[in-house]
Amino acid sequence: MLTYNQSFGKHNITALAGYEQIVNKTNNVYSQMSSVGEPGYSYIQTSASTLGLSGTYDPQGLIQSQFARVNYNYNERYFLSASIRQDANYDVFGPNKQKGIFPAASVGWTISEEPFFKSALPGINSLKFRGSYGQLGNSNVQPYSFTSTYSQFQTATGISGGAQGFAPGQPFQIANTLTGIPNPNLHWETITETDLGFDGEALQGSLYFTAELYNKKTSDLIYHLPLSASSGFSQPYITNIGDVANKGFELMAGYRNKIGKLGFDVSANLSFNQNKVTKLSGAATDAVYDGYNYYSMGNTSFNQMPNDQITITKVGLPFGSFYGYKVLGIFTDEATAQKQVVNGHKADIGDLEYQDINGDGKIDQNDRQVIGNPNPKFIYGFNIRLNYAGFDLAALFNGVAGVQLFNGVQAYEQSLFQDGNTTSQVFHDSFLGSNGLTSQPRLLSPVAAGGNALDQNENYSSVNSYFVQSGAYLKLKNLQLGYTFSNSTLKQVSIKSLRVFVMANNVFTITKYKGLDPELGSAFTTGGVVSPTTQGIDAVTNYPQARIFSAGLDVSL
Repeated sequence: MLTYNQSFGKHNITALAGYEQIVNKTNNVYSQMSSVGEPGYSYIQTSASTLGLSGTYDPQGLIQSQFARVNYNYNERYFLSASIRQDANYDVFGPNKQKGIFPAASVGWTISEEPFFKSALPGINSLKFRGSYGQLGNSNVQPYSFTSTYSQFQTATGISGGAQGFAPGQPFQIANTLTGIPNPNLHWETITETDLGFDGEALQGSLYFTAELYNKKTSDLIYHLPLSASSGFSQPYITNIGDVANKGFELMAGYRNKIGKLGFDVSANLSFNQNKVTKLSGAATDAVYDGYNYYSMGNTSFNQMPNDQITITKVGLPFGSFYGYKVLGIFTDEATAQKQVVNGHKADIGDLEYQDINGDGKIDQNDRQVIGNPNPKFIYGFNIRLNYAGFDLAALFNGVAGVQLFNGVQAYEQSLFQDGNTTSQVFHDSFLGSNGLTSQPRLLSPVAAGGNALDQNENYSSVNSYFVQSGAYLKLKNLQLGYTFSNSTLKQVSIKSLRVFVMANNVFTITKYKGLDPELGSAFTTGGVVSPTTQGIDAVTNYPQARIFSAGLDVSL
């Protein structure tokens, strides 16, 4: 890196130019062998034998970057910054598009330093305007995702007969099959963001605030596109699928002061965001469907919603919207229920009533629609800090509002699990045992309709809005209490500072959500990949945030 720093009167300039190269070379081998014969015997592979050999050899991992930046300010009042960088990732992106160029620029104005401002608003100590535009590149995918993938299998010539259906005496043949489609055009995902904001302090620094408007666009989104089984490929197709826009407003304000020996600092933040898909391209020109409610990753045998995808990503919709049947209620009379047909079965009292969009008298895939939005309308938080005579207390609250979650766990809790296990919630289902009509849909068909057939109306085995619930919450995320010993006490034992504290994380949650924890990330898709289009799916593979209690001691000698 080369840096230039110079001042000319009230003009201050700092310039930087640099080059970076990261080389990564990998060469490793892992082997395993067990159930080997006694000394003097050659290796004999039996049913109890284990033979494993794997490794990685990659001498070509390479990332190259060139970058430059110029900062200018006049009298610490007017600020200007501009930068540009080029990044090339040779082992992540295809040979056609390995390089990306990302510019950025920002301006700042310390308004409170202007003479007219000081005389007009003397109560505001500091006020600064800032604006910025910039691009960032994302290359967060596995190396060589753009290449073909293969799997090896063994077969034998001849016809049936012999062990495992192979003909006796016929030689084994080792073959390879293509399991993933190459994409030489896989390239950088680009995030372009424009920001306008104000930062300020008033009342001699006691009151402080930040306000910001932002417009963020993610272009050429990198995505593991699921492929249908009919394609013949078992691995998702990794490609750039389109653009997503996020627009919003953020506000933070706080007040700090001291009353006698009690010092305090209280602040709050609020963030509004609007999310929308603006473009789909390449292999995903219509819509992307994603997300499953699998009991275990890649295992469909315990799946309550077999092969039904839960989210849709489509132009004009929020990213990863929930997609399925809209529930209008639970049938309370037989005459109305018999008008609904699901997979050839008429509904009955206690079944969910689905909206028949096309009015054809049957509920099928053509009646699916958007049933929820996993993107919160706003996020908020509070931060409280107190200190008094050596004691200090800190509390951090955070929450979300206007968000919905898909409670896929509830489908397992309120119905019979495949191996016979279940939870006590199943006993609240309509018409189970001696129950009448309850708030939960029925699981078994009535005896008059064929007796104890399981979930013919797909109350629990279809993606529907019965499982879409409010995910709004307020959490006490962190609480900490500490005590700092006075210097006069510590001098006697030659210690500079000593503080003891106790702390708790995830102390409590206020929410109407019926699951274990409304604070969710993205769920897995087929193949075990965490996908951004599966946000808000509470599948049984999710684990709730842990409540942690701890104590500590900070000592400086």
